[in-house]
This record gives sequence, structure tokens and C-alpha cells, in this order.
Amino acid sequence: IRLTRSVRLLDRWNTSVGIPYAYAQVLLVVGIALYTCHWFACALVFVSGYARRVDDGSGVNRKQGDAVNWLDIVIKIKGDPCVPDAYSAPSCVYTLALYWASLTLTGVGYGDITPQNQLEYAFVTFFMMASGFVWAFVLGSLVNVLSNADPHGTLFRQNMDDLNELMSRRDLPQALRVRMRVYLHESAHISRLKNQKLLLENLVSQGLQQEMSRLYLETNMLKNIYWAKDLHQEVQCHLLRLLAPCFFGPNEQIILPDCMVLFRTGIATTRGVILREGDAWGVETILLVSLVLTKDAYPRTLTFVEAVKLTRENLQSIMKNFPYAAYVLRHAQIRTATRRGFVWAARMEKETGNWIEHASQLNICTDEEGQLVSMKFRKESDGQKKAEAPVLQVVGNRRRPTEFLRQPTPTTPRTPRTAGTADAHDTE
Repeated sequence: IRLTRSVRLLDRWNTSVGIPYAYAQVLLVVGIALYTCHWFACALVFVSGYARRVDDGSGVNRKQGDAVNWLDIVIKIKGDPCVPDAYSAPSCVYTLALYWASLTLTGVGYGDITPQNQLEYAFVTFFMMASGFVWAFVLGSLVNVLSNADPHGTLFRQNMDDLNELMSRRDLPQALRVRMRVYLHESAHISRLKNQKLLLENLVSQGLQQEMSRLYLETNMLKNIYWAKDLHQEVQCHLLRLLAPCFFGPNEQIILPDCMVLFRTGIATTRGVILREGDAWGVETILLVSLVLTKDAYPRTLTFVEAVKLTRENLQSIMKNFPYAAYVLRHAQIRTATRRGFVWAARMEKETGNWIEHASQLNICTDEEGQLVSMKFRKESDGQKKAEAPVLQVVGNRRRPTEFLRQPTPTTPRTPRTAGTADAHDTE
């Protein structure tokens, strides 16, 4: 069997089976060692037979003659180990030669099989030099495989040592040290998840990433996101690819104002509502930019919480790449802003009695062209400075839906309208 063909077969088998590369490397170096022992054992048998034919050309039975090779001396000292005898069992002679080659390759060298003539001495000398290089390659490969078998574990141990040194230098309390060590142990797998995400983004094609994301759709990971249900399957897969893993310890406040958080493990609470596996937070606030409409209580963890988050910037990229998704998200934004606007107005009316005076708290957003893209409240005046029934209005350029997710920027206040005039941008 050719060695190069064996290597190709091993690579093909590894591709179909998918065993860890460390195991495949171990199999490769073990195969090289066995391959080397096999051929040198065959060579030793050949050299010994050639020497016997040169020294004893008369055809005398070697059992009755003087020992001139390694096999004869083994039979003379230890007796014939083969059945019925060494001269009638070539497989037994090969086994003895393989035993000698293994001892020489590994450097054990018991000394029970030794060369007995000049040709054998020359061959054994060459094999000892060659086996030294082969054995050095085998040991180096095994050490490299063992040292790199768990890179994440090695990185974790280094980080733990650095953290212990940092806490010792800053003389932190013992209770805080224990909490930080526990957090590092519990979140050790998060770094592996982040590395796997980068691996997919950098090495795997987008088509294969889409197929992998479709498998996550079967787990109903987006079931609690109402606006995601109306998106196309391709858009949902792209959304799943943009989710980034995060981890929080017990009794921590999850402060992610411009993000949507999906809980995978653990328990958190917000305003008396328990959030557990499969729940989502920030589903509506990620669509809005007005600080008044996005005032939500941040969740507080009760246990270790593993979650994934979607940032507003990533949602903007989805709207730019998929026009239909921008249309769906725009309608979801309008519905959310309208409902929250009425709730806010009712709360202000209940607390102050005149919510119109607080309408200026709503932020005003404009795009690059200067068009208004925020929410506002219109107030009609009857000359007696009495507020009529207010109308919640949504104004903006619907041809540019991605602008609604931008951070608010202050603009010059618009001049009030006189009675009887109409604003071209207002929509009743």
C-alpha cells in the first residue's frame, strides 16, 4: 500500500465521518510508525536470507550448521519460537523481525535480536539513523496534537490565571473574587459560541449559512416576535445569523437600550413579569427612536442567563437588503408607535391633566433631505386657548423606511399653523 494513497484515503474518510482533526492526526502518525516498522522488518528478513545464501551456498540445513544471522542466534540461545520451525513458518519470522523493528524505532532495544554479519550490521545502522528521525516526527506530532487538543480550555485557563492575578493586585474582597470566578466558569462556553459564529461568517458560504439557519427556524426561536412572523423565510434566516450571544450573572440588570434580547437559558424579571427560555425583551423598543415611547424597565436576572441579542444597526441592515422586510417593519413600527403614543398621552392626561404641554418631550427625527420622520401631536386652537380633541399623527417619508430607525437628531421647530391652514405632510 502506498503511503500517499493511505493519506488521501484518510482525508476522504475524515471528510465523510467528521472526526476531530486531533484524532485523525493521531491515526496518521500511528500509521506512519507501523508502516515504517513493516517495511524495515521485511528488509531485515530479506537481508538475513541473502546473507545465508552467500555464507552457505551448499544448502546445508541451518539447524545443524553454525549461526551466521540473527535468526540462527535467536534459535540457538532461546530455542525455536515458531511452530513447527522457523524455516517452515515465514509469518513467524516476520513477527520476530517486526518485534525487532518496533524495539529499535521506539528506542527500547532489549538486545535479544542483534546483527551477526557485516551486511546485517550495515542495515541495522541505517535503520537506527532513519528510525530516529521517524520517531522524532511521531513524538512531535503527538505532543502538538495533545497541546492543541483543547484550545478553548487552554484559553480559559490563561484567562482564569490573569483574572486571579488582577484580583490579587487590586486586593478585591473574597466574596467578589468567588463571584467572578464562578461567572468565568459558567460563561466559558460563550467564547466558543462567538468563535463558531466568526468561523461561519468567514469560512462558510452564505448559502450554507442560510441552510443552517433554517434548522433553527424549526425550533420556533422567533415565536414571541410578532413582527418577525410576517417576514419571509429568507429574511428570518438572515435575522438569526445576526444574533450575537451574551451572558449575564445573577442579580444583574440587562442594560441594552437599542437591542432586542432573546432568552435561551436562565430566569429574569421585569415589572413583575418572569422571563425564561424562549421569551423576548425589547421586541417593540428596537423599532422606535423616541425616548418617551421607549421607556421600558430593563430586566434583572435571577439566575445565570444565556441569551442572544439583535442590535438596531443589524435591523437597519436587514431593511436595506430586503425591501419587503422594510415594508413589514415599517407597518409594525407605525402600529407600535401609535399604540404607545396613545398610552403615553393617557398617562400624561391622568398625571397632569393636560398632556399637550408634555408633547414636546417627543423627539423629532429628520433624514438627510430634511424631511420630518418622527411622531408629533397636532393641536388645534379655537382662539380661546382650549385644547380640542388631539390627533396622534405619524409623518415621514415612506419611501425611505430605514430612516425611522435612526437615532433622533434635533431640528429647528416648525412654525405653528394658523387656523384654516393644512400641513401637506400631516396624515389624519
